Amino acid sequence: VMNSNLKCLLHILADGEFHSGEEIGEKLNITRSGVWKIIKQLENYGLNFEAKTNQGYRLEGGRLELLEQNKIQAYLPEDLKPLIKNLDIFDTISSTNSWLLQAIDYPNLTLPKICLAEFQTQGRGRQGRKWVSAFGQNLCFSLLWQFNKGFSEISTLSLVIALAVVEAIK
Repeated sequence: VMNSNLKCLLHILADGEFHSGEEIGEKLNITRSGVWKIIKQLENYGLNFEAKTNQGYRLEGGRLELLEQNKIQAYLPEDLKPLIKNLDIFDTISSTNSWLLQAIDYPNLTLPKICLAEFQTQGRGRQGRKWVSAFGQNLCFSLLWQFNKGFSEISTLSLVIALAVVEAIK
């Protein structure tokens, strides 16, 4: 779990602009040395930073758009809003898929259930391949849904979903 100073620093630097160590330190109530230590911790999440004298720190590569439930809900088409209300968002998680597999046993579970994360420590892709992504740089999510058909009838579903995601992003 990401601590509050890490999270606050990410929100400050998410705009892609330079912020002085002094300014950040004041907002987080820590020293400039403490700011540097937190930035070093964020590098463990695959994020890179620029540091310039008299300008401060900024996120390398520009802005970082963090996952926010209210923004996601706002962009959903009206016909999907009632369906997609069971949405869980994590800063960091071992695996969105593993989390949903554990959620299956929860009493009163409503489907669909969607799990999104900014960063996964043990994410897996197809055929068990490791899924590595820097914090906030890719879509890390899993969807729990119940199908009434056999596996052979839905074997190409992941490909169809991938094409729909590409189309939606365009």
